[in-house]
Amino acid sequence: MSPQEAQVCALIACGLSVVAIALELHISAETVVTFRKRAHGKLAITSRGELFAQCAGLAM
Repeated sequence: MSPQEAQVCALIACGLSVVAIALELHISAETVVTFRKRAHGKLAITSRGELFAQCAGLAM
């Protein structure tokens, strides 16, 4: 997983919304969604709950 994808996952694990993550990282909401989708594929997960479980250790 790329550093950007990991950062997005960590912020998702902290409970931030796509819009809040976009504002925090100074990127578009569409880019956040793209990073999230890539992370889903690389982690072989299909739900937000699975993403929380996989990325909980990345939380800042």
